[in-house]
Amino acid sequence: MAKTIDEGFVIKQYRENKSTYEIAKDLGTYPNKIRRILIKNGEEVRDKSKAQKVALETGRHKHPTKGKIRTDEEKIKISDGMALHWENMDDEEKERRSSQAKKQWEEMTSRIEDRNRSRWTGTLFSYMGRSKPKPSH
Repeated sequence: MAKTIDEGFVIKQYRENKSTYEIAKDLGTYPNKIRRILIKNGEEVRDKSKAQKVALETGRHKHPTKGKIRTDEEKIKISDGMALHWENMDDEEKERRSSQAKKQWEEMTSRIEDRNRSRWTGTLFSYMGRSKPKPSH
């Protein structure tokens, strides 16, 4: 007889940043079954990038290169490999990646400006001897 899985529990766990693998392990099933339950219930399934980000943020995984010290020889090999990859890429893909990088740069610049503006405002109010007003939502 097929094992019944509480779909509400699956969704709750996923929203609490558990991976499909963790949920499946806890329930004694397989990750793709969890994925199908999420999709059936209209839950947006994380792509690999989002899943990796959540895993790093929650401490499930360590960043693969953060804090790693590389030799000059390793750095040159990586650089040469990236240059060769870029040279062999078709123009359409180069344009797509370039546009994506520009968009990310603009978003990052905007976030940095907002953060600096917030710091400057806090410093100004501190200098004036008043507390910074809380943002209204």
